Amino acid sequence: MKLLVFAHVPPPHHGQSYMVELMLQGFAARARCANASEAASAAPIECWHVDARYSRDTEDIGGLRVNKALALLGYCGQAVWLRLRHGVNALYFVPAPPRTVPVVRDIVTLTLLRPFFARLILHWHAAGLGQWLREQPAWLRLLAQHALGHADLSIVLAPSSEHDAHLLAPKRVAVVQHGIPDPWPDFSTRLGPLRQARAGNHTSAIQRKGPGTTRVRVLFIALCTREKGLFDAIEAVGIANRQLATNASDLRFELHVAGGFRDATERAELDAAVSAPEWNDLYRYHGFVSGEQKTTLFEQADILLFPTYYEAESFPVVVLEAMAAGLAIVATHWRAIPEMLPADYPGLTPPREPELASAALMALVGSDTGLRLRAHFLEHFSLEHHLRTLENAVRSVCAG
Repeated sequence: MKLLVFAHVPPPHHGQSYMVELMLQGFAARARCANASEAASAAPIECWHVDARYSRDTEDIGGLRVNKALALLGYCGQAVWLRLRHGVNALYFVPAPPRTVPVVRDIVTLTLLRPFFARLILHWHAAGLGQWLREQPAWLRLLAQHALGHADLSIVLAPSSEHDAHLLAPKRVAVVQHGIPDPWPDFSTRLGPLRQARAGNHTSAIQRKGPGTTRVRVLFIALCTREKGLFDAIEAVGIANRQLATNASDLRFELHVAGGFRDATERAELDAAVSAPEWNDLYRYHGFVSGEQKTTLFEQADILLFPTYYEAESFPVVVLEAMAAGLAIVATHWRAIPEMLPADYPGLTPPREPELASAALMALVGSDTGLRLRAHFLEHFSLEHHLRTLENAVRSVCAG
């Protein structure tokens, strides 16, 4: 079975590019195992990859440049050459989030490529495109329906995303949740005991009178935009710390922000928001992080604060990473996030409600919520389960 993967891998690093990279690596590894085994039950999926990277970094995502148009033509030429050279007849494509420039780019790309491929698989990493198209001019809706409509398979990340995909009338929809490799396989012997010890210390500190020297480390890690919840996170932590100071508690929340900025204006707003004396020693910006630096931030944090209402948010990988790290999570009832967490999870709040996010932070201090989320991650979001489910969905189309 042959599959042309038209999608980019890091850099820039974000949830979509990371998951495409995991898919390519996982399918290649499974193909090697199948080829080495005479008892393999099905032919492996062979992938040919066009690394369709249009952005140099997170700040450049969605921007309009002449070089991007030239790159599009080059990537399409590469895809057609691979189709003719290797007989690849199935095209795997990741549609853009609901923004005009990326959507028009997708329309052009698929208009050029679909005549060369017998089957089209759309993997919807971003949410909201179907609903967004309903609000656009008729000409854009018609072009999008022509280019993206009637795909042989639309893969969505959660049941709540199925309706959005159905608006483009695919022949079939499959739900495949994300899964990632466990970043902390030694959790039970190393990070887990540290989490329990810190939780006990925080429980006693919240009742203890003092100068506010005991810290709960709160982590916001995402693209630093208003819609991702950055400013709501700042306000929520500020409200909680003012309440603790009023109660003369020895506990304080320490906010750590990591991620790139797309807008210089928002960066200036952030600097102004944390310039007040109340933020002295309670805030730190780490910039964009990856690798060991990112791992360290997760290990040192106690709570992930992610009050997003980003229009294209779907199944944020950062929530999976936080669960794997044994962090308690305060997030929003938004897109698939409630479906990622256990039923009746107490850390979910409505979007744009920093007062409620602050109350959730206070309620999770000292709890064993993070350890329970770690168990939930292991049960539901392993990379092996993700790859097996994704492979079965792709195979059903390639063999159809």
